[in-house]
Amino acid sequence: MPKPERRIGPRRPLVVRQVRLEASHEIFFGYAVNISPGGLYIQTVNPKPQGTEFVLRFNLPGDESAIQCRAVVAWSREYHSESSARAGMGVKFLEIADEDAKRIQDFVDEDPNSILLTSYPEE
Repeated sequence: MPKPERRIGPRRPLVVRQVRLEASHEIFFGYAVNISPGGLYIQTVNPKPQGTEFVLRFNLPGDESAIQCRAVVAWSREYHSESSARAGMGVKFLEIADEDAKRIQDFVDEDPNSILLTSYPEE
């Protein structure tokens, strides 16, 4: 039986080669795969545990001005060799400047044909 959709809003595919997380004097890099006005999905074989808070820094495609905000891991999925699901974590924005939130919203709204509406990571 399919899992019910739990997303709050639509996501747009995104490829950010480097997302920088700073937590407890540790710097961590991952790949952002999709984004919504409320957060993003980071694909990584070493996801942080749910509830981990950190400073997040990334660039939207074609935008040289970095977005920096406080964020928290809303969910994470570890790597398992027997699973086809990709390891990673869903990150929720906590503190983000209004102008950065608008840039993200504009990016998501820019191409409505690319919006992801139905898939949600398996848990």
